[in-house]
Parts: sequence; structure tokens; C-alpha cells
Amino acid sequence: MSFKLRFVALFSSLLVLSLLAAGGAMVANARSAVETEVAAGMELATALVIQTLAGASGQKSAADAISSAVAMVPLRHVRIAVAADGAAASMPALVATRVPGWFLDLLAPEHKQQEIRMRLADGAPARVLVVAAPEDEVAEVWSDLSDLAMVLAVVSVLAVALSWVAIDRALRPLTRLSGALERLGRRDYQVSLEPIRIRELRNIGDTVNALAAGLRLAEERNGELGRKLIAVQEAERRRVAGEIHDELGPCLFGLRVEIRSLDKLARDLPAATATTVEERCETMLELTDAVQRMSRRLLDQLRPMALEHLPLSAVLADMMVRWRRTVPGIDWRLSLPDEAARAIDDLDDTASVTLYRVVQESMMNVARHAGATRAEVEIRSVVDTASGSSIDFGIRDDGRGLASGGPAGMGIHAMSDQIAALGGSIAILSPPEGGVVVRGMIPFVRSDVSPDAVGQRSTELFEERKHGG
Repeated sequence: MSFKLRFVALFSSLLVLSLLAAGGAMVANARSAVETEVAAGMELATALVIQTLAGASGQKSAADAISSAVAMVPLRHVRIAVAADGAAASMPALVATRVPGWFLDLLAPEHKQQEIRMRLADGAPARVLVVAAPEDEVAEVWSDLSDLAMVLAVVSVLAVALSWVAIDRALRPLTRLSGALERLGRRDYQVSLEPIRIRELRNIGDTVNALAAGLRLAEERNGELGRKLIAVQEAERRRVAGEIHDELGPCLFGLRVEIRSLDKLARDLPAATATTVEERCETMLELTDAVQRMSRRLLDQLRPMALEHLPLSAVLADMMVRWRRTVPGIDWRLSLPDEAARAIDDLDDTASVTLYRVVQESMMNVARHAGATRAEVEIRSVVDTASGSSIDFGIRDDGRGLASGGPAGMGIHAMSDQIAALGGSIAILSPPEGGVVVRGMIPFVRSDVSPDAVGQRSTELFEERKHGG
């Protein structure tokens, strides 16, 4: 249960208890008042009957005299009846009320009656019964308490509603603080709380804003360092690839020429020796071709040469063509809308190579380990003026999925590290329906913006926000 519900429930409980206590006190006072009123009515009625009987003349019977006296002096809370000795008295009917029986039983005093002996006009013995009738007094109390209860109910509902609104307004800053901390926990550092009016919470809000600003700056600097690191790595890869291409390539070409020359010279040797030399030359040519193929694969891993001459969208499309030709048992698909193609073609060199390597590594995993019949690469461009544009990508296959509890491969770790270094994110999932899903995003940085410029601008924006600029 939330704090707001607990507070309102506690307030409502205290209010109900207070109303019950006040109601109990009022009922007790009302019961005492009813008893007093009924006792006074009984005393007055008894005195009236005795006085009437004492002054009755012979011309008027005692019963008629009592009836006349009761008519002249209105009595409350009592009923008077005259009955022959041994006969049942016929009491006057009670005035109809809407008082519930339980309330009447609660407030009405114990049954009281007074019997006065007399003789009728013919000398027969009779009796006068004076019986308590608190119904009219209880009806008045019920009416007053009903009106008061209605007013208190309306006031109580309004009080609970006002307390709900008040606690909601009081907790609203805490809700904002909680939401801001949750966003920080999700690594969303674009948090900026408005000044909190409550003095006790204002410092906490300022601290959260300062923390978010510091984390934004740290993330921007980490992104800058990550881009510089990847840029240095790519530069080193390019240098090594260039050396392999410039040094190993000519050496292999020269070695192949020398082997063929040796093969020609072997023809002048005796037949047995020539055959042996030719076989050795053929073996060396095969080894040379194997080394050349290995060097090409190594060059492609170190630095995709196609990226030096073609846009990334064309390179990815060509990759799909090569995979269809190399592994025809898998239905390779590429979903790349025109807008996304233009966006990835405008990526800077670091992000472009990283996206290429993520797709390349994912495709290699599908071909080697997935046992899939279908693999799809989907790339989308997301434009967000608030948090910045990004390139979202997803690679899905219908294979056997990830091994339960198995360790992630080196390629997966490398992908995660490269994406994180660019300030992006990546998740590798194995959904219940099977297969593997690789999803992630890379912040969009145009090819004409250097990492130094990105980091410098991020620092300037932070300083402006910190000083209220």
C-alpha cells in the first residue's frame, strides 16, 4: 500500500473513531435527558391525576374529570388510562414516528408506570394507569442526531478529500524525485527537475540535478574517450592492414613468380628429379594461395577495404549477397529503408566501422552456431530532437538460440565493448519462440564532426547549464 493510501486510511480511521466517540457521548447525554424528561412527565401526570380526583364533584365522574384535565393540560412523554378493577386498560394510541426500533431501545428508559386506585360513579373500584411514553422525546433526539450525522458525514467526506489532495500535492515532489532517480538508474541522464517549493526537499532536488549533470558530463567524456580509443584502434588496424597489403602481398606475388620459374627450370632436369621438383612447386603454390586467402580474411577483419571506397549501405547489401552465395541454406534478408541508408552513409568513420563489425559478427554467429533457416538484419534511423538522433539495429534468426547459462563468446564481448564506448547500447536475447535477437543503438554522429568537437561541445553545453546560461 502506498504512503498516500496509508495516510488517508489512518486519517479516515481517526476521523471515524472521533465521530463514533462523539456519537457515543451524544447518545449517552440524550439517554440521560430522555430519562429526565420522562421522569418529569410521570411526576407531573401523577400529580395532575391525584389533584383531579381530589377535586372531582359528584356531577362529573372521575374518568371524565381526568379526561378534561388531560385535555386542558397537555402532557408529554406519558399516557393515562382509566380501567375497571381487573379489566385491561385501553391506552391512547402512540403518535407514529420513524424512529428505528434499535434506537428506541437504546434511548428509552426502563418501562415505568404509576397506578392510582379510585372508584367509579357507581361506586365500583377502578384504577388510573400513568404509563411512560418516551417515543416523542426519542423522535426529537433521532431527528436532531440524523441532521447532525448528515452534516458530519458531508464534512468528513470533504475532509478526507482535502487530505487526499493535500497529501498528493505534498508527495508530488517525492514522486518527481523518485522518477528522476529511476531515470538515472536506467542511465538516462537527461534529468532536470524544476525547483521544488518545499524547503526540506529543495536541497535534494538540487542534488539530483547536480548528480545528473555530473553523470551527463562523465558519460559525454567517456563517449569522447571511447570514440578516441576506437579511432586509435581503427588507425592501428588500418596501419597493420596497410603493411600486410603492401608488404605481404608483394612478397607472396614474388614467391609465386619464383616458384613458377623454378617449375620451368625443373623441366631441364632428369625426369625423376623434374617430377619431384614439380610436385614440390605445386605444393608451395597451394601453400602460397592459402596464405594469400588467409591474408585477405585478415585484411577484411582488420579493416574492411570496401568501406574505403563504398558507402556503408552498399557494403551491407554486398555482405548479404556474399552470405547468400556462401551459405545458401539460410534465407538472408536486409531491411534498410532509404532514410536509414542515408543516415548510416553519413556516419563518422568510427561508428560506421563499429556498425559494420556488429552486423558482420552477428552474421558469422548465425552461419556457424545458430542452425537457422532465416536471418534478418533491420536498421532504422531514429530522429529525436530532445535526446539526439540514433541508429537502431536488430539482427534476428530462427535458430536454436543461446545455450542456457553458457558463457558469451569473445565476439559478443567485443561488440558490447565497442557499442558502449560509443555511448550506445546492445542487448542479446533468446526469446521463447527460439532464435537469437541482437538489438542495439548507436548515437548518430555525422562524418564531418570529429570526436574532439563532440566532446568540446558537450563540455560547453554542460558549463552553460551549470551556470544557468
